[in-house]
Amino acid sequence: MRDAIDESELVELEAALGALDEAYVRVEQAARRILILSRMQRDQAPAHSPRPRRVNAAAVEEARARGFTGNACGRCGAVAMLRTGTCETCQECGYNVGCS
Repeated sequence: MRDAIDESELVELEAALGALDEAYVRVEQAARRILILSRMQRDQAPAHSPRPRRVNAAAVEEARARGFTGNACGRCGAVAMLRTGTCETCQECGYNVGCS
């Protein structure tokens, strides 16, 4: 086992540590940019993401027979929209649309 490190090894180790520090700083900066961008994207996203969904005619007819409008909810896709004044409100998730 060696007790001493010669000067050239010390220089190499210091250079390697410096490179690691620089790499760490670059990774940390990139992570911060990603976090900021993801927060900006989240803040700009709509409150809901409409999921277009095909609804079969039998489901629409059944919903109308039960007093619903027969329209599918833009948030959850349920065919459970009720007319509430000028709005339609989903009885499954509470989402409403058409209100002025």
